[in-house]
Amino acid sequence: ILANQMEKLQDLSQSELQELLDNPERVESMALESDEIQNIQLEREMALASNRSLAEQNLDMKPRLESQKEVLVERYSQLEAVRETYRQHCSLRDGMVGQVSPEALFSRLQTEGSKTEAESEV
Repeated sequence: ILANQMEKLQDLSQSELQELLDNPERVESMALESDEIQNIQLEREMALASNRSLAEQNLDMKPRLESQKEVLVERYSQLEAVRETYRQHCSLRDGMVGQVSPEALFSRLQTEGSKTEAESEV
């Protein structure tokens, strides 16, 4: 592709080359007409269009994302409430277990059994 442009320049005479150097607009025009530059511009335009399309898709998803975010925050809040209730129940259970040991229960059952026997004999 650049070789094609180079061939064009090689075919120019000394005076034509000097004329080209003196005319930056013509040099720019030649550069813009090259297949390589046109392909690069086409790729750039395609990338911009793709980027725009992706940005629009992202914007379309934003309301759903915000809604799902609110649901997540609410569920996390519910989780924290359940977790706190669970901790309270565990604490209550641990307190009860500490107050009632198997030995204490057995002793209490024996005492109550003895009382019941004594009352039934009377």
